[in-house]
Amino acid sequence: MFDHSKLKGRAREKGETVKTLTSKMGISEKSLSNKWNGKTCFTDVEMYALCAILDIPLNETSLYFFVPRV
Repeated sequence: MFDHSKLKGRAREKGETVKTLTSKMGISEKSLSNKWNGKTCFTDVEMYALCAILDIPLNETSLYFFVPRV
């Protein structure tokens, strides 16, 4: 699984909370928690949505979504 700490940090920088993110993405808080904690994976659609919400350039996607856990 992957380490999403950088993604969580970006959300905090942008002033997004779990509630606002899940509302904008159309998923449950439990679903986002599972994804952030590596229990399930983000879908392509969810990754693109988060990139748009958090102003993450598509060429930087791997820095936020594909960092292996150590």
